[in-house]
Amino acid sequence: MSESSFTTIEHVAGIMVATPQREKIGDYESPIMRGEVEAAAPGSRWKIAVDMSQVRLVASAGLGALVAMNQTCKKNGGKLVLFGLDANLKQVFELTKLHRVLSIVGTRDEAIKAIG
Repeated sequence: MSESSFTTIEHVAGIMVATPQREKIGDYESPIMRGEVEAAAPGSRWKIAVDMSQVRLVASAGLGALVAMNQTCKKNGGKLVLFGLDANLKQVFELTKLHRVLSIVGTRDEAIKAIG
């Protein structure tokens, strides 16, 4: 398991589980988080589950970073799945229609199953 001040990364069954360690993913946090995740992603063949359980706010820059990471995963033959969103975050993804673009499930086990 590797850890920075922004993201904890661990590998489970060949899938990278990335956990943002900030309550907010905004203009400052999003490029750092994206860089950390994408630097480690080739080791899991771009199969990434993002644990959003500690995140309370995702600004537009954070949404953009998640969409960009999703596109990069697909381009490299992998998949990105988000899990652990609280009710408020789920509502943000629904209002922005990003729940149609990004794979979102409830639990870590569901995310690993969806990717595997």
